[in-house]
Amino acid sequence: MNVGSKIAEVRVSKSAICIVALAAGGPTMLGLLFLADALRPGRQDFRLVDLAMAMALFVPVGIIHELLHALAAIVHGGLHPRDLRIRVVWKAGALACQIRVPIRVGTARFVALTPLVVTAFPVLGLFLWRPCHVLATLLGLTIIGCMADLIMVYCLRRLDADLLVVDHPSEPAFDVYAPEGSR
Repeated sequence: MNVGSKIAEVRVSKSAICIVALAAGGPTMLGLLFLADALRPGRQDFRLVDLAMAMALFVPVGIIHELLHALAAIVHGGLHPRDLRIRVVWKAGALACQIRVPIRVGTARFVALTPLVVTAFPVLGLFLWRPCHVLATLLGLTIIGCMADLIMVYCLRRLDADLLVVDHPSEPAFDVYAPEGSR
């Protein structure tokens, strides 16, 4: 398939994603834990079982996260399910939704941000309704889980919405193309 002329390659190292996720997500999670203590009367001690429960709850949130990427690509991008591939990335211990066809930069931004909006805000609402360490930790993990998406959106920030993005098949990376006839 000819998508036009390649104008950029965007590669993000996995270690950079981990560093940003921990640097932003760690303090956020600690702040949420302190907020849970402040919003809920009485002394709460963080217990290992709270972390275990949050991790157990994060598994379905992680699955929903990738399914939301796929749903956004289908609904907003007009893609067919065969254009997508959800796979397990064993080295990272995570799922990934790969888009196998070129999509517009504007669609890529929407697809990347959908899981953050759809998963973080309900968990935030639950946390504000019933502040506790489990929900504070789950919200922190949800935000950490969206860091790679946020980094990709950051990389797309200055690109015209009509350019095309081709997802890398196995890395957090993509190539950017100017559609044929656009120059």
